[in-house]
Amino acid sequence: MDWLLKIDYWLFEKINHAGAFSFGDTFFPWITDLNKSALFACLALVIVFYVYFRKYGKRAIVYFVILLVAIGFNDYFGRIVKNHYIRLRPFDNPEITAIQKSPAGGKSFYSNHTSNMFTFATYTTQFFPQLALPLFFAASVVGYSRVFN
Repeated sequence: MDWLLKIDYWLFEKINHAGAFSFGDTFFPWITDLNKSALFACLALVIVFYVYFRKYGKRAIVYFVILLVAIGFNDYFGRIVKNHYIRLRPFDNPEITAIQKSPAGGKSFYSNHTSNMFTFATYTTQFFPQLALPLFFAASVVGYSRVFN
């Protein structure tokens, strides 16, 4: 396990330090904090439901509810994992030299933001395979933002 942690810490520091650039200092905190915006959440839900409804009509209601349940379950499971594997935030861990660029609290492992985005991308591309590249790219950007910040 030690070798895996060493790789994890090394990769974190490479992204967190070497990945620092002025555009990223503005862009990635914005990406990381999108979930805190009620306006964004409402707009995202409406747009996603609209896209599902345009293609599937009334069946979209069931598909959309399953999507919400999947993301909710994923988020709940993430909290269970975080409470089981109590892992310090990188800037609280003496073994890591982290540059903290945005406020963070709670437990660190693993990123629910990222996991929820990958759950969304995985589920949605089952219905819209043509969206695979942009959705998985967006999920990856969220994951990168979590380490960058």
